[in-house]
Amino acid sequence: MEIQFLSDEMQNEIKQSIIDLAQATFEKASNQHVPQFMNKKTAAKYLNVSQVTFDKWTVNKELPEIRIDGCVRYDRRDLDKFMLSFKN
Repeated sequence: MEIQFLSDEMQNEIKQSIIDLAQATFEKASNQHVPQFMNKKTAAKYLNVSQVTFDKWTVNKELPEIRIDGCVRYDRRDLDKFMLSFKN
């Protein structure tokens, strides 16, 4: 005779929680090597586009820039938001 301490529903909820936690942990770990603020070359590489394409997006002011004393940087969070804005 098998004793069941948790209902099937509770077991499935725990399994899903573990899967969600693992996915979030892997995603966080994969982003650790990417700096929060990037120059144009690094930002284009991060988005996996050519610098020409990246330039088109910045010329049209579609991507927010951070300018300090002529130095331009792009925030990784802004790049992520920009890409997600085109998600169907």
